[in-house]
Amino acid sequence: MDERKLKRRMVVTTIIMIGLIIAIFIGAYFIIHSLKSIQLESEKINMTSSIAEYRLKVDGRISSNFELLNSLGPFLKQQELYGQEEFNESLDVSNSQNRFYRMGYFGVDNIGAISTLDSEIRTNVMLSDLDLEIQRIVEESKEGKESISDVYVDKETGESYIAFSVPVYKGEEIVGVLVASENIKLYYELLNYSSFVEGLSENIDLINTDGDFLVYSSQSTIELNDDKNVFSLNVFSDEEEEKIKSQMRNGEKFIVQVVYQNKNNYVVFEPLEYYNWYLMYTGTSDTVFDSLYEAIRHGQRYLIGILAVVFVLNLYMYRNALVGRKALEDLAYYDKLTGSFNLEKFKIEATRNKETLKSVVVINVKKFLYINKIFGMERANRILCEISKAIEKEIKKGEFYCRENADQFIISLKDSSEDVIRERLNGLIEQIKKISKENFNKYHIEVAIGVTICDEDGKEQLSDHIELAIFALKESKKKNGSQITFWSNIVKKLSDIHFYVDSHKYEAIENEEFKVYLQPKKQLQTGEYTSAEILVRWIREDGSILFPDQFISDFEENGFCVNLDLYMFEQACKILRKWMDEGKKVISLSINQSKLLFYKENYVQLLCQITDKYQVPRNFLTLEILENLAMEDSSEMNRIIEELHKEGFRVSMDDFGSGYSSLNVLGNLHVDELKLDRIFLKKTMEEDKKKIIIRYITEIAKKMGISVVIEGIESEVDEKFIKTTHAEYGQGYYYSKPIPLVEFEKTFM
Repeated sequence: MDERKLKRRMVVTTIIMIGLIIAIFIGAYFIIHSLKSIQLESEKINMTSSIAEYRLKVDGRISSNFELLNSLGPFLKQQELYGQEEFNESLDVSNSQNRFYRMGYFGVDNIGAISTLDSEIRTNVMLSDLDLEIQRIVEESKEGKESISDVYVDKETGESYIAFSVPVYKGEEIVGVLVASENIKLYYELLNYSSFVEGLSENIDLINTDGDFLVYSSQSTIELNDDKNVFSLNVFSDEEEEKIKSQMRNGEKFIVQVVYQNKNNYVVFEPLEYYNWYLMYTGTSDTVFDSLYEAIRHGQRYLIGILAVVFVLNLYMYRNALVGRKALEDLAYYDKLTGSFNLEKFKIEATRNKETLKSVVVINVKKFLYINKIFGMERANRILCEISKAIEKEIKKGEFYCRENADQFIISLKDSSEDVIRERLNGLIEQIKKISKENFNKYHIEVAIGVTICDEDGKEQLSDHIELAIFALKESKKKNGSQITFWSNIVKKLSDIHFYVDSHKYEAIENEEFKVYLQPKKQLQTGEYTSAEILVRWIREDGSILFPDQFISDFEENGFCVNLDLYMFEQACKILRKWMDEGKKVISLSINQSKLLFYKENYVQLLCQITDKYQVPRNFLTLEILENLAMEDSSEMNRIIEELHKEGFRVSMDDFGSGYSSLNVLGNLHVDELKLDRIFLKKTMEEDKKKIIIRYITEIAKKMGISVVIEGIESEVDEKFIKTTHAEYGQGYYYSKPIPLVEFEKTFM
């Protein structure tokens, strides 16, 4: 080969090498820049999700401490009736059976008793002898507030604690304060565990709005200074510091990016529900591409002389880029708890396989919040993982599923036959029953399932199918047990009913289509029927009947329940007037009251205007409120109840026992009657336990001057049982189903 040809080939080879090097560097730059962007966004998402879990833990612990103290307050006050010695003993026992290090009770005279674990109870303790933080929160609780202290150092142990206090009432009067303290180490343990996100180091610190560290994590990447204050670390500029302080004073949640120890850090500030505390999450990650950068630098040194190394390095970088992208895609598209697809990845895969998508299934774990609260987050998360595995075993090749949110899964199936789908889902329900039995023994996990079969023409989008399946899921939630509902003609018919309800509600009131049905209450000791509950049935012009579960929820959403409640209240007054005019025996009537009506500004005046119109005695009218309504703002509710009492009305708490904090509600509200939910008569509860629970509630209610009605009596066995509990009244289908007024008068008047 002559010199010119060799030179030409060398020039061409050199140009190719230079072009290849340039192409590699340009490609590597854009790949690395793209992956870093994906990585940083993924880190922010994971940090936000992670700190939310920590906040739930800390807020949950503080909230449960207040709930515990509020439930102990009425009990301890009851014990004081038996004498100071018995009260002190009860305080000591209560403290030993709970998680607090120290518990105390102080009267309004600032003298009280203190129980400390493994120590004798101290009496005649002066509040002024205790830490200033204890004095502060006790004084706040004497004004009717639940209060939490700042971190303080105990003089006896030398360790740091926080304290909680709640007012103790006798009637409406505050007669003392119950206070308890626990070691700050407990919160240290809550915040001291590693992230489950691989490659991401984290620390969660507890600070106040001044930036002072209250709990400092052992995993913290921040080195404390003598001031122990985040703003003295010289991390934030003056402008950033003022902005952060302002946001914290306003209770905002926010993220800032700072450079600390030559690393980019995201700092997430998450406000807690109580006090002026914040969780501060500082997250750093060592980029997965450090080796890539090093390889590029080596390539710059050797590419000129060694073309082969350039090609090998190119392959090496390409492989590393693919591996890195896959790792980041795993973080972006997979559920970090179960390992299944997240919703975004599910939509991508289901859309990609649209030809085989025949049906969409949405599965919801019923009462998952209850499972999480009662059995703990760890066991609840384990249940979700096992359900995810059961779904994974059930699906076929070409079918996909994801965990959409905390307690809900979505599945795409290749089957379009309702019978086949139902058979497969029933098999999955059986697997979930086994999971429940293995983990909880006596508690049965139930699931609600909604299914939609996709249209054959493929015009509807995946999001439309998911929405239809969720609609069907809502129908399943209304039924007991694990249920499967298809978006079919039945569900479409229900949708037509919803439309009819919304478009004919005003016309129905004008035409008096809402009819009064009455269900009697029996006085258990005398056997007489001395009162009845007013219920509603919508009887349309064609004679067909709509039951409350077909229209009440719609009325609660659109606000028409206010109109219906007032209408039914007026019907009750008309009935009382009728009985009085006819000289019949007049019995008390109970009428349900919705939240929207109860909190209406002129609520009591409206009721008084109606009773004045018909000149009926108000003491024959009992207004029923639901327990979940009573659990919101007890002080505001007591104010309204007091107005009702002044006007002569009686107030009843309906469905007592269906919520989580019933004893607190019972102690705080001034109701006249208590209606025990039918759940207490379910066969799933052991007889002895039922009797103990009902007797306990009945005895407490009687001591508070509250009468008790037990609902759901459906047999002679039920009646014999409740008579042993000393409840005053019974109501249920054993005596009579709800019946029209004429039939009620013939049977019970």
